[in-house]
Amino acid sequence: MGQAYLKGGDFAKAAEVFSAVALEDRGNPEALGGLDAALKGQAAATATAVAPPPTAQATAAAARPTFAGEFLDKTVVFGVLALALLMVVLFLYLSAKGLRWLLCWLREAWFTRIRKPPVAPGLLIGELAGATGEEGSPASKVVAQALTEQLVTWNSAVPADLWKPVQADGLDRPGLAWLRGIWDQVFPPRRAYRLTGVIAGKQPGPYRLSLDRLDLRSNRVDASRTFESSAETPGEALRELGMAAAFWARDPLGMEATPGMLEMPARALGLTGAARTGAQPTPVQISNDALKLLGQVRAQVKLGSVDYSSAPHALGEVQALVEQLPAASKLRADLQSATDDLWRQVQPGRVGR
Repeated sequence: MGQAYLKGGDFAKAAEVFSAVALEDRGNPEALGGLDAALKGQAAATATAVAPPPTAQATAAAARPTFAGEFLDKTVVFGVLALALLMVVLFLYLSAKGLRWLLCWLREAWFTRIRKPPVAPGLLIGELAGATGEEGSPASKVVAQALTEQLVTWNSAVPADLWKPVQADGLDRPGLAWLRGIWDQVFPPRRAYRLTGVIAGKQPGPYRLSLDRLDLRSNRVDASRTFESSAETPGEALRELGMAAAFWARDPLGMEATPGMLEMPARALGLTGAARTGAQPTPVQISNDALKLLGQVRAQVKLGSVDYSSAPHALGEVQALVEQLPAASKLRADLQSATDDLWRQVQPGRVGR
C-alpha cells in the first residue's frame, strides 16, 4: 500500500505506512527505503510549493527607429526597385531596336536584292501648308493634286523598274495613339519619302513652293528645294509648281546635277503643247509632254490593242522631245529607256536613239 501511495504522489500517506511497518518490523529494508523515498518526495513537493513563481526575464526595450533611418531604408528600397525597373525597360528598348534593325535589313534585302526589278522607296504626299495670305485659297490642294497626278502619270508611262510608288498617308486615331507608339518602336518605319512644304506668294508676284523630302527610314531630310513660277494665272502657276516638284521629288540629285533642268518660264507657256506658244519650252514641260504620249502608248500595250498606225508616230514625237533634253540628264536617260521599251513592243527590233 505504501508503494501505491508513493507512486500516486501522496507522499504523506506513504510515509505513514512505511513508518508503521518500520516500527513493527525494525530493520525492514523495504520499509526504510520506502520511507526515505516518501520523505524526499514530500520535501521536494514542499520546496516547489513555497518557491516564488518564476519572473519573466526583463528584456531591453527596443530602440525606436529615427526618421533619418526610416528615410534611408525606404530610399534604398525604392532605389533598388527603380534600378530593376530601369534595367527591364532598357532591355526591352534594346531588344525592340535590335528587332527593328533586323526587320529593316530584311525588308531592304527583299526589295533591292531579291525582287526583280528592285522596288524604289515610295513617295508620300505630306502636308503642304498655304502661306499665300489669301483667305480660303486652295493653293495647297492644287499643288498637292498636280504633284500626285504627275507622279501617277510617270508610273503609268514607264516600265516597272522606273516606278516610284505613290503612297497614301494613313489617318491617325487619337484613341490608339499609344498603340501606334509601341508599334513604331518595334516595326520598321515606312519605306518612303514624305514630301512636305510651304506655298507662298500671290499675284502679281511669283508663287513659291519650298519643298522638303524626308526619308522616313532614317527620319532625316535628304533633299530640299524652292521652286518659283510666274505664270499668268494662279492656277497655272500652282500646277506648274506641282509638276516641277514631282520630277524633282523622284530624283532630286539627278534633276539638280544638270543645269537648267528645273527652270520655269517667266510667263505662262501652258502645261502642254509648250512648243506651240512660240517660246522655248523648259525641260520640265518637254518631259511632261513626252510622258503624256508615252502613257497613251503604254495603255494600248497593256490592253493589247495597239494602234500600229498611230503608235509609232507617237513614239517618234516622244523621241524628238527626249532629244531636246540635256544629254547628261538622268531624266533623259529614264525617258529614253521607257521609249525603247515601248519601241520593242510596238516595232520589235527597233530601238530609239
